[in-house]
Amino acid sequence: MKKSLSEQIPVGKITTVKIGAIMPHIRYEKFSTILAKTNYSLTSGSSMTPKAFSAFLTAHPIVVTESKDETNTRYTCVSGLRSLNLAKSKLGVDASVSVISLKQPHRDDINFLISADVIFTHLLFNVKKPETLGKIFDSIETGIIKELFIDGAQKKTEFANQTSYAYNTLFPKKPQDKI
Repeated sequence: MKKSLSEQIPVGKITTVKIGAIMPHIRYEKFSTILAKTNYSLTSGSSMTPKAFSAFLTAHPIVVTESKDETNTRYTCVSGLRSLNLAKSKLGVDASVSVISLKQPHRDDINFLISADVIFTHLLFNVKKPETLGKIFDSIETGIIKELFIDGAQKKTEFANQTSYAYNTLFPKKPQDKI
């Protein structure tokens, strides 16, 4: 008996697809109002270098299903919606990206994947304390910062401007030691 995705690691192939050919699964509509009001720390990928954005898509891939008719192949996003939306805004609909294509998953598995995508994107990738982002930024070597962020987003003040946080929130002053 075949195990569902909820009982095993999903199996798929990596393929290249035009971003404009990928449509979110209709199940995402259930969450559309909530997702539209989501306040992300970084609202777009505009401050990321192409190399950094490529690394991001490798770490957080777009997962699709394929369906074919006589003339077209349709791709439906079933996980990685945030990655898809960022790719559309950063690269445009005519660009191509690598995706993971699942072969004929069951409808229940698709619903499970979408629900997991929506809830765990926020639970696992949300930083509760903004100063943690500042500490992470400070911990990355300057050379890598220059590879991650475009000019105009590589300094602390520029980084703060790209996020939804004030500079002093990301990089609070350290208390002075009294002698």
